[in-house]
Parts: sequence; C-alpha cells; structure tokens
Amino acid sequence: MKIISLVNHKGGVGKTTSAVNLAAALALMGKKVLLIDLDSQASATVHMGVDPDSLSQTVTDVMIRDTTAEEVILATRTPGLDLLPADERLAQANVILAPEVGRESRLKHRLQTLNSRYDFAFIDCPPSLSLLTINAIVASQYTLIPVSPDFLSLKGLAQLQGILEKIREGIGAKVEILGIVPTIVDRRKIATRESLDILRDSFGPLVTETEIRINVKLEEAPSHGKTIFEYDPQSVGAACYRQLAEEVLTRCLAS
Repeated sequence: MKIISLVNHKGGVGKTTSAVNLAAALALMGKKVLLIDLDSQASATVHMGVDPDSLSQTVTDVMIRDTTAEEVILATRTPGLDLLPADERLAQANVILAPEVGRESRLKHRLQTLNSRYDFAFIDCPPSLSLLTINAIVASQYTLIPVSPDFLSLKGLAQLQGILEKIREGIGAKVEILGIVPTIVDRRKIATRESLDILRDSFGPLVTETEIRINVKLEEAPSHGKTIFEYDPQSVGAACYRQLAEEVLTRCLAS
C-alpha cells in the first residue's frame, strides 16, 4: 500500500478537495483506495456524505485508544473507495498523544494491518503542522502539496519544504515529496500566470504538469456530500483530477 499525505499548513488551497477526488479517481481506475480523514474539522468525511456526529467510532479512537482501523473503516458509494472518518474529538489527540512514547508513529503502526488490503491510502491532513500532521508524514511514503498560485502561498511553500526536511532528519521518516500540485488555477489572471511561472522556475519537476483549474462544480460538490465524479463527471474539475490520478500513478512508478 502506497500511503500519500496531502500536506499544507496554509488553509484554503484545495487540500481536502484534492484528497477526496484524487482518491475517488484512482478507485474509479480500478485501484483499492482508502481515504483517511485526519482533520478534526472532518471536512473529507462530510465531503463523502457522512455525518461525523452519527458515528460511534472514528479515526480518533484509532489514534488514542486500542480501536483498530478495520473496526472504523466505512465503505463509500464509489466502488473500491473506503473511508476512515474523523470527528471533532480528534482535536484532543494532539494533547492526549503528547506525553506518549512513539507518539509520532502511532498512525503508521495502526495502518500496518491494512497493507495487503489497499493499493493506495490518501491522508487529508489538518491545515497546521501539528502532531497529527507529523503522524501522517511519518506514516507516508510520499507527500503531495496542494498550493494555490498566489504570492503568500508560494512564500509559505519554501518554509513547508524546510519543515518536511527537518521532520525527515529528526524522526528518520523516509517520506518523499511526490509533487507540488497547483490548485484553484485561473489562468485568465495575470497574477496567477506569474505565480505559476515562479512556482515552476523555483521547484522544477516537483511541480505536477496537471493544474487543478478553478471550477464551480468542485466548489459545489462538498455541500452535496459527493465527489466530483458523482456530482458532475463531465466537468472541468473531474477532468483535472482524472489527469492528476494518471500523473500520480506515473510518478509513483518512477520513484
């Protein structure tokens, strides 16, 4: 199982949208995929049409109790795609895990029993570099970094790259950056085109060829509890995530 965490400490960059729809795209391509919601806001869970308040167990119980991931995983409407949901109690995990020995690798150990069950797992991380995010990074072979093409996002990207390197060195994590994904791209704007040029000049082949173009259907789908492929499979957003899924497969094979 290849585990890929979607990381960015800046919010509003399309991280959850990318985690959900990339996972769905690969499932529709015939892969067995697990989507892991590791954000106490439970945005990925809601995006998949699941009410966090209706759940008796979530990833919170996997992280802070002896509950197994298998006990919590839910099937979704998309064939081949399962969900490890979250709820607001997950916000307590940073405090509860802080004094624990091996706190950075709790998620990694909990996911080991799933290695033969899935081809891919995608972890939607919180918009912060918390202990939960560190757990996701340690559990992953790869990270994907969604970034919107604007000045502040680009400024924070270099900082994030440095933090990832410190985590690799400090904890011995072997995670690689699989790609930097431009999201919410509106090429009609001069500022967007300039930011994309800077991004590609600065990070070269780390930046994916695929750009997730701004699309109203991508904005609407979460409120209906649907992936873009359920909500509007003919939309620009669906086409972008199909292309990104193909590129992720290619990059994983090449790494």
